[in-house]
Amino acid sequence: MPRPLRHWLGNLPAHVIVRGNDKQAIFHCDGDRLFMLGCLARYAAPVAIHSYVLMPNHMHFIVSAGRPLELSKMMQDVGRRYVRYFNDRYGRTGTLFEGRFKAAGIQVERYLFKCHQYIDSNPVRSGLAVGPGEHPWSSYRKLAWGVPDDLVTPHPLVLATSADERERQRVYREMFAAPLSEDDLDRIRKCTHRGWLLATADYCREVEHLTGRKAEPLPRGRPRKATTENLF
Repeated sequence: MPRPLRHWLGNLPAHVIVRGNDKQAIFHCDGDRLFMLGCLARYAAPVAIHSYVLMPNHMHFIVSAGRPLELSKMMQDVGRRYVRYFNDRYGRTGTLFEGRFKAAGIQVERYLFKCHQYIDSNPVRSGLAVGPGEHPWSSYRKLAWGVPDDLVTPHPLVLATSADERERQRVYREMFAAPLSEDDLDRIRKCTHRGWLLATADYCREVEHLTGRKAEPLPRGRPRKATTENLF
């Protein structure tokens, strides 16, 4: 079966997930994580990394790239370099990652901040930390407290929250006052894993009209006589 085409709009950031093959760990120690961050810093240009988190067996990113090949090239280069390092260090052979990365374009005004919260709260949901600031391997400390992290390029929408850096950090921290709803969690996960746009129904219809490609899954079963206007 051919691989499904990724939905790509060059003006949209993307939520990206990379998982260990068969859910195996991709980091065994802090040295592994530091090496991965070094690989990302080396190969990221011309891709902007707006947010990230390193988990024991997977990684999340929010990235912007002008063309899909730029993101694919970065992930390919990072993967090859890191797998070579990991296999040499732990005396193993073969693949480490679960196929190609998963990605979903993000409707900025509706879902960018939700994706930031989803990524930086991942260690909390997984039980690795009580709060997002306790996990050192994410972009949260940079965006919420101003801790230096050259890997992170804040998205323009984040910068637009305030001209004052400390105020931006306060606004970012306040995003985490309430957890994401189960509906938002489910939608972020499904869209990213299946390659659909993370967007409202109206936005998806606009994209489908412009590109001639489906931007969201068709509803299952026979059409209902009465439909709900807002599906999200």
